[in-house]
Amino acid sequence: MKRVGGNVIAVMEVAQEHTSRYGVLSPGREDGRLIEVKGLVEKPKPADAPSRLAVIGRYILEPRLFAMLDRHDVGAGDRDPS
Repeated sequence: MKRVGGNVIAVMEVAQEHTSRYGVLSPGREDGRLIEVKGLVEKPKPADAPSRLAVIGRYILEPRLFAMLDRHDVGAGDRDPS
């Protein structure tokens, strides 16, 4: 994390027809095995996927992110998160 100075997520390349099963990375600059995340598209249609790089559920997050998440009262779909 010291090298990139921020949050890190793990991705894997998937078949184009499987992109609709994952969150898919909209990639930016590449530096070896590191790829900048410009955005994420949740379960895009294969024709609309910005790449074939799928998020596989491994995250390294900066502690300050959790403080920001604590300030939100409403969950996804306006549901109470508790």
